[in-house]
Amino acid sequence: MIHLKSEQDLVLYRKTGQIAGEILSRLIPEVKAGVSTYHIAKLAEKWIVEDYDPIPASIGKYDFEYALCSSVNNVVCHGVPDKKEILK
Repeated sequence: MIHLKSEQDLVLYRKTGQIAGEILSRLIPEVKAGVSTYHIAKLAEKWIVEDYDPIPASIGKYDFEYALCSSVNNVVCHGVPDKKEILK
């Protein structure tokens, strides 16, 4: 069965995408050598909560505790932020 989205659903999806894009754009200058993937994830969470007031949907989902997945190099997807994972 195909579920068609309502106009209200589409408005919410657009707003969510806009917020995600803004946060990712703001993170670009923060992604540099010496910074941990944990720091990047916590910074994203801080900005989301302070600037937009929602709680990121990924926090608490399947015991995941971060606002975004972040990893370096050979992790294909869904990398878990880590204080020891330092960008080079």
